[in-house]
Amino acid sequence: MRFERNDPYDEIARGVITATSREGQGVKQWIEREEELIHRARHSFDHNYADRDSLDLFWRRAGSDKEAILKSYAELTAVAFMGVRLNCAQCHKHPFDRWTQEDYIAFTNVFSRTIFGSSQETNTAVLNELDRRRKAKKAGQRVASLPRMREVFSSRELGRKLSGSEPTANVSPRALDSQPFDESGDLRQQFHQWLVAPENPYFARSFVNRIWAIYFGIGLVDPVDDFSVTNPPSHPELLDELAKHFRESGFDIRALERRILMSAAYQRSSTPNETNFDDQRDFSRQHVRPLMAEVALDAVNQALGAVEDFGNLSRPGTLAIEIGSNEVSGDAGRAFRVFGRGKREATCDCDRRTNSDLRQFMFLINDPSLMKKIETGSIQELRSFDGSQLVAELYLRILGREPSKLETITAHQHLNQSETKDLAFNDLVWALINTREFITNH
Repeated sequence: MRFERNDPYDEIARGVITATSREGQGVKQWIEREEELIHRARHSFDHNYADRDSLDLFWRRAGSDKEAILKSYAELTAVAFMGVRLNCAQCHKHPFDRWTQEDYIAFTNVFSRTIFGSSQETNTAVLNELDRRRKAKKAGQRVASLPRMREVFSSRELGRKLSGSEPTANVSPRALDSQPFDESGDLRQQFHQWLVAPENPYFARSFVNRIWAIYFGIGLVDPVDDFSVTNPPSHPELLDELAKHFRESGFDIRALERRILMSAAYQRSSTPNETNFDDQRDFSRQHVRPLMAEVALDAVNQALGAVEDFGNLSRPGTLAIEIGSNEVSGDAGRAFRVFGRGKREATCDCDRRTNSDLRQFMFLINDPSLMKKIETGSIQELRSFDGSQLVAELYLRILGREPSKLETITAHQHLNQSETKDLAFNDLVWALINTREFITNH
């Protein structure tokens, strides 16, 4: 919703980085709202979580190992909003960057007061509410059970900082390359202010680089979450100029995308010539590359007019590109695996495969789920057309273009020579889905 409204990216980041569950509400009011949200999430997809000012899901990490959770806060935040991998510095100086173990500990301590659990105030309110419901139940009233109430909140008393290399060493919280934060204030708020400041070298450049990678298949810094001294950008002036424009626009995401999409680099053909045939990094032409797994599955479904079942955790009609959960099974889960979406168990996208392989070709050639979609999808409605018009409609539906004269003649001959029109139609659909043109970005 925030991207749909084109909210400024620095405000989107603030809503995540400084999030709390209560957002300043009284505990009683929050419990009522949280109970309604949990009930809706359990019984329908109709909920209003996105209407919140802040998004606390980023910080909802349960587990008994508090130190591990604290470290995950720091590492995920650094990757998501700065494009920096810090995990190698937790035990020693980073082997491929300048971050020391003390840098890691100091940055981790920025999040030391962020707690996911039950505050004393919440515990008291929950006990009072449970007592009220027990009395109401004894009086014969029908009372719903109260779900477990846990919240994201900031607490100096419950928080625990990491110590330095010496067990008694106190390492003050600070961001990378920053002065220590004022520990009497809100640490995450101070981190956000540091992050979005004009002189910050990570925030704008990291996001610009991610958007560039989406449209070109490779970042100016690649991998996109590996900004480091040993992995400089391929075109530093371009990255700095795009980041400068992004900041000056007020972190306007659509303006950034417009600037990239209107560039000569993006509009270049994927057909190589004698001067750019071997170019891999200078963006002198577009490179043909396989569709990412989610896009490939959506492309198949939209071309064939099929609706995918992603399981109970996803609303019917959801696109694969919208699926955040890893709990996808059945045909959709198999398609994700075949087309390279990783298990997403790491803080980076390292396990995503970006190259095509034999499994993908075999899936498109003979997977039963694909054959069923061809036979039952709304694309079958095109059978009402005849001859050249049928061929033209299929090409427009699947490849987004009209067929050439030779393609029209070849397809028309196949339709006329097959045993039945049904078989010929399905064969033609299958053939177009199996073209390189359909399954690649080009």
